[in-house]
Amino acid sequence: MQRSPLFMLVTLSLLVVGANGFAQVANKKLTGQSFSGEITINASPQAVWAVLTDVQKVGSALGFEYKGVAKKLEKVGDSVQLKVWGDAGTYILIYAKPGSELRYVWEPDNATYICQERWTLAPSGKSTKLTYEERYTESGPQTAEAIAEQVKSYNQALAKVKALCEGK
Repeated sequence: MQRSPLFMLVTLSLLVVGANGFAQVANKKLTGQSFSGEITINASPQAVWAVLTDVQKVGSALGFEYKGVAKKLEKVGDSVQLKVWGDAGTYILIYAKPGSELRYVWEPDNATYICQERWTLAPSGKSTKLTYEERYTESGPQTAEAIAEQVKSYNQALAKVKALCEGK
């Protein structure tokens, strides 16, 4: 079946107009924060790993609200529903190198930001050096006071993780 040049031109025009009608991608500048710290824990990497993969334990240290049954997040894709900073959402294990590194992503149900956590464990004699990094997008800039409060909170969380790992 042979098509007329006019038919082909109209068809092409409709495709171009249609594509432009659906192409609504735009760039939105995001602000974000990055926090990191490290602590030496008087426990083996395996003991630290056990705490970091236990939702109830790591959640209690970080101030997350978890009301489910005891659960370990040990393989990529494992997830739980949590409440963090007043937001309900999903906490997902996205990377696991047993005994040495864990990465989690947190996304609230309201989709207003995304948060990534990275925990790195390194043997240090009979202890473990634990490094924590968190990066997240936010809906707007924060005050210096709000950031200082977060730094204080993260330092307290690392101290709580240390105490849990050391059995205190």
